[in-house]
Amino acid sequence: MTNVHPAVSILNFHYASPPDALAANARHGRPIGDNETGFRGTNDAPYRMEAWEFLLAGGALFNHLDYSFIPGREDGTHPIRSGTPGGGGPALRRQFRVLRDFLAEFALAESRPLEQIIVGGVPASHSARAYGQPGIRYGLYFRPVSTPSSFSVRWTGFLIPDMDGEHILHTLSNDGIRVWIDGKTLIDNWTDHGTVEDAAPIRLTKGRRYGLKVEYFYNGGDATARLLWTRPGKTREPVRAPALASGNGPGLQGEYFSGVQLSGSQRLFARTDASVDFSWGQEGPRRPQDFHSPTLAPVVELPPGKWTVAWFNPFDGSILSEETFVHLGGRKTFPISSVAPDAVCLIRARP
Repeated sequence: MTNVHPAVSILNFHYASPPDALAANARHGRPIGDNETGFRGTNDAPYRMEAWEFLLAGGALFNHLDYSFIPGREDGTHPIRSGTPGGGGPALRRQFRVLRDFLAEFALAESRPLEQIIVGGVPASHSARAYGQPGIRYGLYFRPVSTPSSFSVRWTGFLIPDMDGEHILHTLSNDGIRVWIDGKTLIDNWTDHGTVEDAAPIRLTKGRRYGLKVEYFYNGGDATARLLWTRPGKTREPVRAPALASGNGPGLQGEYFSGVQLSGSQRLFARTDASVDFSWGQEGPRRPQDFHSPTLAPVVELPPGKWTVAWFNPFDGSILSEETFVHLGGRKTFPISSVAPDAVCLIRARP
């Protein structure tokens, strides 16, 4: 921002992930907020990770737009279902409480971002933030790096109906989607668009295995890819295993690619998905190994003294490991063997 009016006391951003707005506006000397997060799917993890990263990068406030508060559910207990634009709920608020309690360890007026103390040991799969009071207390936060800004997916397998008769297949997508049954195009909306529904009727025979292929690409906005059906006499619902099968068992084989071209040279990973029922928001899909990441072993510059280091799970605040040691000054490595998908480290000087 430029030419900030002197009457403005707080700079709020929609949105601030990654938290580039902090370094870009630090010169103004104002508190900076990440205000009204949302539109990143219904999972808790993207919002939890955004909050930790923003505040440990020096942010002053974090305000989540919680979709569990609606008229009639003013207590915030409305269930967050697939297709809702954003996330929230009691479970996510408990995760935010872990962050609040962690920050209570620090004298905030005397604390600041200290990323320069991390001098190595962070794998390419993760980003790192450091915050604290020099020589007294440090907090380190590690999370998976963002997925590509555009991606595409091809799901293949079989559709096995459990009823005879006229069915309707539906897709909800943002952006392009297309569906084939036994090689015949059923739905084709291969365009950039906001979240829309497409539908097509098809007569199916109970127990028959129909070849099924679904392709999808995302090129910005709120990533959504859902395959649903309306069976005879039933209401619309997602198509799930065991109505979906592949050579790997129940579900469809999904191939994930960087970019929108479904290009083999840009293949990211493959996995079996029990359904095509995703509201990723802006977070995008994660590889299975992103939730069981390799060992983190950050190398940190510390002054001499006696220290305690504790690794925490930011999901529930549980301690993963803890040790106390005497350090002569300089570089110190703090390994942790399991991060799923993010982790936080608290380093405290001891008397």
